[in-house]
Amino acid sequence: MNRKRVWKCVIAVTCIGAAWWFIDYSFGLGSSIHASRRWGCFYTMKSFSWACSMYANDFDGRTVPASEPWLDNIQVYNDSGSLLFCPELPYPVEGKYPGSRDDAHDGYGYAFNKFLAGAQIEKIAEPEKEPIIYETSVIEKSVWGYLTDLPNPSRHAGINMFAFADGHAKAIKESQH
Repeated sequence: MNRKRVWKCVIAVTCIGAAWWFIDYSFGLGSSIHASRRWGCFYTMKSFSWACSMYANDFDGRTVPASEPWLDNIQVYNDSGSLLFCPELPYPVEGKYPGSRDDAHDGYGYAFNKFLAGAQIEKIAEPEKEPIIYETSVIEKSVWGYLTDLPNPSRHAGINMFAFADGHAKAIKESQH
């Protein structure tokens, strides 16, 4: 290939990239960074619900008791440290990566529903409607809450994430909870 043709290819690729960026951000079609973070938070909730189910299987069908740090107890059943944190929370320490075990993260962002602490999952009347873990505005580790501390406004463009006692996760708009 001659230099002229290579130069034209470089310009064409640059123009296509610039056009994609312009369309993505000007018309609100993507906001792909936030969409991937929202998906990451949803996956975290799903992983939490699986971990809670495995914990309950090992402890006679009961959830984590309120006297113990819930995050430490279910982390044993979770394969990735990065799933401890909501991806929308900031990472203030430069050079550290999300989910590192050196406390580089500014917070956690999840709470365990204290109404279900130590509860036997089989005895919950409607486990598909009972959030077991949810997003919270309190960003400390192993927060216990009563569903009154949801982030307002939500961290995910009007959506909060929940893990339910029956093992499913759901993204719910602020207006619906």
